[in-house]
Amino acid sequence: MTVSALPKLFYDACDEDSVRFDLSKPFVRDGFVWATDGRIMVRTPEDRVEESALASLRNGDRKLPNPHDVWRPSGSIAIDLPPSVVTEITCPKCEGEEYTECYSCNGLRKEIVFEGVMCGHVMLAPRYLACLINYGVKKVYATSDPHHPVYFSDTLLEGLLMPMKQENRS
Repeated sequence: MTVSALPKLFYDACDEDSVRFDLSKPFVRDGFVWATDGRIMVRTPEDRVEESALASLRNGDRKLPNPHDVWRPSGSIAIDLPPSVVTEITCPKCEGEEYTECYSCNGLRKEIVFEGVMCGHVMLAPRYLACLINYGVKKVYATSDPHHPVYFSDTLLEGLLMPMKQENRS
């Protein structure tokens, strides 16, 4: 199966503001199409993408990272992703009062909380989990090391997501 365009997840994984490398769009290297912002990395075999979609991604004189093959380590376990990473709570300022003007929640009477989500021993950022969930990824694979990236895949692509730093809790 080949695709005429890369999935949106590839562009969600890019970084417009990177100063070290040009990560503003996906790139082609070593037989794969890659995209990364340093926190999430996705790749798909180059031969699964039509040449017309690859033309603008050819490296040219872009300064690019050299991704290492750090994919799914042995001993990783499958973890089901939650259906959503968004939590709604009653606004703590207006306490959900219907007829109160509240500048904290703009009259919505609730706030949306984006917190890190624990997947096994690893805390993952909701922004990237939302990208994966919206793309249709159902599972990630993690080791017992909370500092190791989690692996994810589907029929077209595979990738890594770096964990969030966990706050010291006593």
